[in-house]
Amino acid sequence: MKSLKIILTITFLLATSLFLFSDSVSISLFFNSHHNEILNKFFYFLSFLGLTEVFIPTGVAIYFIKKNKFLAYPLSYINFFVVVQFLKRIIFAHCYRPSVILSQFSPDIILNFIPYVKLKQQFSFPSGHTTIIFSLVILLIYTFEIKNIFIQIGLVILAILVGVSRIYLLQHFFRDVYFGALIGSIITFLTIYICEKYDLKNKDPFKKLINLIKF
Repeated sequence: MKSLKIILTITFLLATSLFLFSDSVSISLFFNSHHNEILNKFFYFLSFLGLTEVFIPTGVAIYFIKKNKFLAYPLSYINFFVVVQFLKRIIFAHCYRPSVILSQFSPDIILNFIPYVKLKQQFSFPSGHTTIIFSLVILLIYTFEIKNIFIQIGLVILAILVGVSRIYLLQHFFRDVYFGALIGSIITFLTIYICEKYDLKNKDPFKKLINLIKF
């Protein structure tokens, strides 16, 4: 996991530079101005990888394939779900989506919309899709003990592209994606650390968890 941490650290350093020296509106307008039918379909379908409907079945499959690594999946999901929803619906409930903000930004801006994409209006910050995909990528690398740095880089790039898809589809600003990725990564690494520290990897992970809670 050390090489993965280095890859993600470099990724977040680059993303932080972009976050500090650019603005979310400009980034959204840049992607929106480069729409074409191929990219529309590519990012539309790629965005599905950030759905709960992908994360949960993957976790269920892991239970049967790698039971000793399974518990990290529900624990990560519960933790980041609570954090993301708390931020979305309580702390930053006033944050509107790009389709709302950009349409009011300037009367001269003409936005490109994709007919089959249902645009949301509220609860923009942070991006739940990006949180899920970054968490899932880290968990898969942890579960299958992937050492090949090129596969790790490929999976991180896949997670980044899912984040980009949320900007491209006018569902989120860059800031939403940036912090979504950060939340997913930090919470998942902390969850893995706890699972390893308390040895939550026996044949019956739920029994191990119950015993830990009782303790």
